[in-house]
Amino acid sequence: MWAAAAAFIGVASGWALWTRAPAAVPLARLAIIAAALRELQRLVWTALPSDVIPGTRGWLAATVCITSLAMFAATRMAQFTRG
Repeated sequence: MWAAAAAFIGVASGWALWTRAPAAVPLARLAIIAAALRELQRLVWTALPSDVIPGTRGWLAATVCITSLAMFAATRMAQFTRG
């Protein structure tokens, strides 16, 4: 269910960016956050077998968080530079 919600938000934000809708940037930010949360959920809270090498979950989760924060900050900075 969470994966479907994150995918739906990602597709909706892509469409909004493509059509240059007024709500495109906030929706893109939400898509970044939803994708990051989905990845963290996949890495940490799953009952299914994993294809992650043992011992790498921590730095993979940190990479997801840092990349998501960087993308979020880039969208904020782009908003201020468009002026």
